[in-house]
This record gives sequence, C-alpha cells and structure tokens, in this order.
Amino acid sequence: MAINAALTSLTWKGTAVPAVGSASISISRAALDITPIGTPTQQYIAGVSGATATLDLFFDEGDAPHWTMLTDINTATAAGSLVITLQSGTTVTGNAFVTSYEITAQAQSVVRANVQFQYTTDASSTATPVQIA
Repeated sequence: MAINAALTSLTWKGTAVPAVGSASISISRAALDITPIGTPTQQYIAGVSGATATLDLFFDEGDAPHWTMLTDINTATAAGSLVITLQSGTTVTGNAFVTSYEITAQAQSVVRANVQFQYTTDASSTATPVQIA
C-alpha cells in the first residue's frame, strides 16, 4: 500500500511549524572503497549513514518558528529535534542542525523559504540519524 504523502504536522524543537508547503528527507549510506592494490575489480563495504531534510515554507514574518530556524544558523550550538508526521501516522524523527535558509520573493507572488537540515547523532551513539516509525 502506498503511503499518503500529506503532512499532518512538522515540529522543530518541539514547536509546530506552520505553513509548510513540502518536506523531503534524504537518507544515504556511502560505499567505502577497500580494493587492495593490484586487484582487478573494486570492493566496497558499507560506510556510515547520514540524512538531510528540506522544507519548503510559505514564509511569514509573524511565525516564530520560521524566525527560530533562521536564527539557528548563526546561534545554535546544539542540534534540535525535527519531527515530520505524515497523514498515515508515519513519523520521521531525528536531531538536526539548520544548514541553509533561503528566502525567495517574486513580484505578486507568495514569499517562500527553503530550509535545509543536516541530521546528526551523538558522537558515542550507534543509532541511525533518523528514526522512522
């Protein structure tokens, strides 16, 4: 059965983020080359996993969470909780840093903001950066 992609909610540091147009998550795991010198074919092992998220917001200067994410680029010293909940009830949860915040405005159009996050874990953690439940 396909998952309905409709967002039910999105929270940043425990606060609901309004006016989210879309959200995407990218989870990857690099392949590490371990090919011995002189071997005719390449050999790999699985590396560490990582994840990023991107939000497309309908920017509103009056929405505190929009400003919190913007100021976190320069001021945050610790990762914050980012939780995306789909209409199906599936949640994507992890701790992340805001890495980019781009505001775009066109004449006679809605002002948009594109926000990018890098998920992280504690240095001693063996957990994956994103939990999906």
